[in-house]
Amino acid sequence: MAITEKALDSVVKIANVVTALLFIYLIVGSILYFTAEPANALTGPAYTVYDAASRVITSFFGPDDTFTFFAFITLLIVGFALSMSLLSSVKTIAGRTLKASAEALTSANTHSRNGEALMGGGNFTGAIAEFNMALKKQPGLPGVYDNLGRCHMATGNYPVALDMFRKELETRPDNVSARSNMGFCYIKLGKLASAEKELEEAARMQPDSAITHLWLGDTHRLGGKYADADREYERAKQINRDLEGLDQSMGENYLMIGKLDEAVAALRSAVNRKPGSDRARYLYGLALAKKGRYEEAIAEYNAAIGINPLEKTYADMLEVAKAAISGSAPAQKEIVREIVKMPCKYCGTLMEITKDRCPNCGAPVK
Repeated sequence: MAITEKALDSVVKIANVVTALLFIYLIVGSILYFTAEPANALTGPAYTVYDAASRVITSFFGPDDTFTFFAFITLLIVGFALSMSLLSSVKTIAGRTLKASAEALTSANTHSRNGEALMGGGNFTGAIAEFNMALKKQPGLPGVYDNLGRCHMATGNYPVALDMFRKELETRPDNVSARSNMGFCYIKLGKLASAEKELEEAARMQPDSAITHLWLGDTHRLGGKYADADREYERAKQINRDLEGLDQSMGENYLMIGKLDEAVAALRSAVNRKPGSDRARYLYGLALAKKGRYEEAIAEYNAAIGINPLEKTYADMLEVAKAAISGSAPAQKEIVREIVKMPCKYCGTLMEITKDRCPNCGAPVK
């Protein structure tokens, strides 16, 4: 494709030069003719052209040599401009034709492979364009909807990703990865019942998928099923101890069920694996604070704030830890009334709305 376009560009440039030289030759020839210079082998063709043109001009405007000369020069200039414009149009049209021809020869599989290469390099926008082109040429091409779902999931466009995975499963219901990713999208969209259904089916189809058990554990934890979450995390751990995000999820669940030593260990590991994660730092700080290690907790809260200063939760919990050290933390009140529970916005623990502070992390209820 690139070679053909380059060759076309070269041909047009040569045509431009030849056309320019031709018009220069005719102009010079007409000047020599007008000044009565004798014709020779070199100027003869130009004289012939000028003589023929002058006959036509004088037949319309009469025999006036000066007028005929300038009229001929004007015609040459206009002709030159039109020739340049025509060549430019030919180049544009030919270029489009070549591009369309090359595109027609590009197969759907080629677009799919191009998309996979771009996706592997992190260019999700370019990959999406290639995958869509593949589907345009061959609707339902196996694996393309799955790849489109992955691209949209990577960019946080979970509703579209969900639709892509759903279409993939319509043609390939045995695609466990697509079903598992579908469950993850449901988690991100807050549809825990749907997430649980898809992830349990994915785990049934492929019991040794660590990521499926991790996401199923996250679904249970977010739904308050901490024992079920603990079971799924342990299964994921048995399959792949080094799975990214596993330590953080396990640590957060340990916090919920009161296994503080395990929470501290798991979240310390999460921070060591990913020290730039503000969420991991924050959760580690919570675990340390629950153990009464407030100075260490303050250090982790400050680290989380340094990574993400816009998250007000971190600053609030920093003040809670500082107040605990100074002994100025207000005592919790026990109020007996109709009990309604709500999740703590800092750690997610379900608590009675009568509480002034979260019984798990100590955060103030505002």
